[in-house]
Amino acid sequence: MPSSLKAANVKYVIGEVEQAVKILTKRCKHMTDRPEQPTSRLDRIEALLLQTAVQQQTNTEAIDNLKQRFDNVGDSFDQTTQAISRLEANQEALQQQLEASISHLVGLIGDFVEEAQQDRAVIREIQSEVRGIQTENQRILQYLFGRQDENP
Repeated sequence: MPSSLKAANVKYVIGEVEQAVKILTKRCKHMTDRPEQPTSRLDRIEALLLQTAVQQQTNTEAIDNLKQRFDNVGDSFDQTTQAISRLEANQEALQQQLEASISHLVGLIGDFVEEAQQDRAVIREIQSEVRGIQTENQRILQYLFGRQDENP
């Protein structure tokens, strides 16, 4: 567990304990403010023991509640850690897929460039053949027109 998360958990638990202490202090004050007038020392001791037993029960319940909350925080932390681990794994898988896709696209672009260069070479060859045919056609036409000019 990273130290920053431990510190956050400790701060949270301390806050919960402080809150419980405030509540318990209010309860104790309320219990001691009662206008009970014990008549004898034994009655006062009995009253104090009763208050102590009630306070002890209240403290035990508060501590159990804090333990449960602390356990819940621990469980939440574990679940969050697991979720982060899953997200990291998913991110890694997506990164690998992205890299593979980019690599594939680069390969396709390379193939297209190569095919385009081959197509340009074929087009140049065809253009050269067309120019040759045009030249040949012009010679044939000149020959034919030259013969017609000779045979008027």
